[in-house]
Amino acid sequence: GIPLLYLLTPLVTGLEPLFTVALSLTLVLTGFACAYVAMGIPKTQIERGVVILMGATLAVFPNPWVGMTVGVLATLFLVGPTNPNDEAPAK
Repeated sequence: GIPLLYLLTPLVTGLEPLFTVALSLTLVLTGFACAYVAMGIPKTQIERGVVILMGATLAVFPNPWVGMTVGVLATLFLVGPTNPNDEAPAK
């Protein structure tokens, strides 16, 4: 119960400076995993370029609508509108 918490307080206090390092490492690994999955979705190099452009825009500009607008416009201009029914089935 409560006496156990009193015994763990010095341990938690001693490890407290490592919390920022652990949280930073978790954030970096999560970002890497997310980018790895996201770069597996586009099929062509142009689509990958649009994904990178949109991600960089979302990271640089403080308003998310700017990144979304750049992503939609880049998709329309570079990739073009595609019809999912026209694409060949995956083998």
